[in-house]
Amino acid sequence: MRAYQRGTADYQLNFLSYDDGGDFVPGPDYDRYLDLIAREVRISPGVLAVTKTYCDRRANLDVADIEKQVGFWQDQGRLGRSVAAADLVDLSFIGEEAVTPQSWRQ
Repeated sequence: MRAYQRGTADYQLNFLSYDDGGDFVPGPDYDRYLDLIAREVRISPGVLAVTKTYCDRRANLDVADIEKQVGFWQDQGRLGRSVAAADLVDLSFIGEEAVTPQSWRQ
């Protein structure tokens, strides 16, 4: 997980930095990473540059969205009703204890 967190921080530095005016500021490895990622996902660097997605720099998880996804799959009959979102995720490694829903704490 530490390596993943370093990767998300590096991604944020290179792809998601903006100045006070809202203009994109490419990070120090932007061009190299853009080419590497584009090659791996088999799209042009130009397309990737305009479609880059948000990634939390600390690799924090969207707990509310995880709960929605669990509910969706339960509603589709693809996940048992006995499964709770809290059973699938360990937030302790990313320091999210403070934002963990009360229903997850036991």
